[in-house]
Amino acid sequence: MPMRGAPVTANSDMFHKNMTTLREIQAFFHEPGKADTDMVPHQAIVSFASLVGNVNALTDLATVLKSEPNVRGEIYGLDTPIPGMAVDKHGEDLGRYIVLELELPRK
Repeated sequence: MPMRGAPVTANSDMFHKNMTTLREIQAFFHEPGKADTDMVPHQAIVSFASLVGNVNALTDLATVLKSEPNVRGEIYGLDTPIPGMAVDKHGEDLGRYIVLELELPRK
């Protein structure tokens, strides 16, 4: 993605709430006691609009994922800011490219 003329200014409160939700999902993926079952791999990208502009998108995703206790996965990009993409009013870089790699139980 080419650099913008200037970073977008975004809501850091919503960003930090959604990042907390993603970290909770990451912890859920690694909880002990998951059954050894036939899994289907899946990948998803978290849209930037969801990260800074949608208060419910990631909490709803967490609810769905946690409804199946054997879901496993990994989240990449949580701690890797993309400089110049978006900042809050204090200049903190909020831009992220977040990828979820999931192992979903086959039904």
